[in-house]
Amino acid sequence: MPSTNPQRPVVTVDPAVAWGRPAVRGIPTEAIADLFWAENGDDQAVMDDYGLSRHELAVALWHEGSYGEARKRFAGWKAWADEIAYPRLAGWNPLDVDSLPLPPGREG
Repeated sequence: MPSTNPQRPVVTVDPAVAWGRPAVRGIPTEAIADLFWAENGDDQAVMDDYGLSRHELAVALWHEGSYGEARKRFAGWKAWADEIAYPRLAGWNPLDVDSLPLPPGREG
């Protein structure tokens, strides 16, 4: 079932939050991506550790795959961000957050 959450998570850049690094709810997107990678793509572990929704996690990972170091460091993240995540998160394709594939983990 598609997400019914009326609020869309956003990546913010605010000098007063996370020293101006891109963040979702005050958590740097790079830290979220690093933990996702370290957990080998275990989205539930990352959501539990940071208290994020799956939608917030997807937006943070999309940002890192598009603009962050993850696009260079983690194989397949740039392609995932451009071809899979962006069309859905931007609203071009229907968004069912629970079925949105996330980028590959270390062994993916």
